[in-house]
Amino acid sequence: MTYLILAIFFLGYLAIALEHTMKINKAASALLIGVVCWAIYVVNLDQLLPSGAIPSWFLAEAASERIENIHQTFAIESQHLHLTGEIASILFF
Repeated sequence: MTYLILAIFFLGYLAIALEHTMKINKAASALLIGVVCWAIYVVNLDQLLPSGAIPSWFLAEAASERIENIHQTFAIESQHLHLTGEIASILFF
C-alpha cells in the first residue's frame, strides 16, 4: 500500500508540474491527490500504522474515553486534523 500511495503522489505531482500542457488546475490535482492518498491510508491502517507508532498519551486518553478503534481514532484526530490545520494555516495566511 505504501508503494501505491507513493505512485499516486508522484503521478499527481507530475500532473501539477504539467498543468499548462494537460490543462488541469493545480488545486484540483492537489486536492485529488490528498483525498485519494488519505483514503487509502485510512482504509489500510492495520498495515500502514504499526501499534508502536501510537504515543502512550493517546493510548491513555483513548482508554479513559473508552474508544474501541484506537488506530482509526488516532489517524483521524491526531494525524489528519493536525496536518489539515498545518495546510490550512499555510493557505489562509
